Amino acid sequence: MGFFDTYVDEGGGNWVGSAEKRELIADATPLPVVKVSERDSQYGPEFVLTTTIDGEQRDMSFTKGSVQSRDRMFEALLDYLADPNAEPVTLVLKKIKQSQVLVNADEA
Repeated sequence: MGFFDTYVDEGGGNWVGSAEKRELIADATPLPVVKVSERDSQYGPEFVLTTTIDGEQRDMSFTKGSVQSRDRMFEALLDYLADPNAEPVTLVLKKIKQSQVLVNADEA
């Protein structure tokens, strides 16, 4: 029996793992934005999207600098969500070529 016959990637804590991201993409699951933040991780600078999935707050990380359009959207979301009167934003995760991008759920 090989390693991957028994290994299951369950993500870490409230983090959405890669297998779950694939499911969110396949199901076009609406992701209400709770907040967007930035951090430096072992993988370099990242944006962190906090959303609600099945009633639970979950975090998803996206490496900065790998998809310019996604970076621009996260920068704009940081500014937009800083306004206490900002209206709710709901996104859908999509795969376009090799990239995972977030798009307006109303247009997905």
